[in-house]
Amino acid sequence: MLPALVATVVFAQLASGPLSAAPRARATLRAAAAASPRPAECAPPASGQQRSVWDRAHAPGLLQYCNDLARGYARLGHSAVGALEAARAAERAAPGHAASRVLEGRALLADHKPADAYRSFQQALKLSRRALRAPGALHDLAVSALRSGHTPESLRAYRALVPRASLLDAAARQRAYVEAAELVMAQGPKALDEAIGYLTEARRRGSPPGFGDYVSAALALALDRQGRGEEARGVAAEAGGPWRLMSRLDENDKTKHGGDGRAAPSARDKARSSSGPVLPAGELSAMVAILAEREDPALAREQWRAFLASPAGKGPWAVHAKQHLAALGAARGHRR
Repeated sequence: MLPALVATVVFAQLASGPLSAAPRARATLRAAAAASPRPAECAPPASGQQRSVWDRAHAPGLLQYCNDLARGYARLGHSAVGALEAARAAERAAPGHAASRVLEGRALLADHKPADAYRSFQQALKLSRRALRAPGALHDLAVSALRSGHTPESLRAYRALVPRASLLDAAARQRAYVEAAELVMAQGPKALDEAIGYLTEARRRGSPPGFGDYVSAALALALDRQGRGEEARGVAAEAGGPWRLMSRLDENDKTKHGGDGRAAPSARDKARSSSGPVLPAGELSAMVAILAEREDPALAREQWRAFLASPAGKGPWAVHAKQHLAALGAARGHRR
């Protein structure tokens, strides 16, 4: 998401006049407006005047609805329960608007209830096809769809998100690129060019601390799957090894990536899931394996086997994983 201060300034104008900004700040504010969760019904009148008595009488709950939404988004980053309460208060104040359902979905996802979040997003889309245009909301739709077993819907959401990813903050942007690339790549060889394009852009933009290894591992894996082994090894060498990714293996393959998403993750899992990308089952094992092959062949063998034991082991990259596993076994036999 955009830096918190800018987004808060934009959304705080819910029912008042237009933003005042120095000319040098206008481009930043335009970008903030494009990414803002503020719904159209909470925007100030086009004339810049305050809403009339007639407007307030015609929609008596609108001001409260807008204030509840603003309160909910202010809480979203630190209190999923508080954001959910605000979303439901907004719905009571002015029923039938999509924006309260969007906030509800985002709060439910933050509370690790992806199936419930996905249902709220679908309700919002029934009310307005434009309800999820803000990049943060679109990303949450993609994640909730993936985690609750709606892969085609997740794929569509990520493909809509990527052209808008520059409106996210650096960490969220890189996370979106990696997640989109891995989900696209999991569809098979025909999608490799698309995945490599996403990851090349992520690499060009540079990553904040903690994300560079994900970008390098995903790009190395995509290049290797495309038969560009030498390039893949060069990219893999840029990472700091497989260890950062290893710390997420326990969390990434839990049931929240499929089924109804109702499994209750531990506090440790919650902390991990907020710090790294959400990936299709098995893909993180493949990313660890591709980074580990040079430094720790035993770990690489273990993770290629984990990939093959996951649902991905019946997918389009099973042969690729078996080839790597066989090559590692042959190398071990040769050393003996």
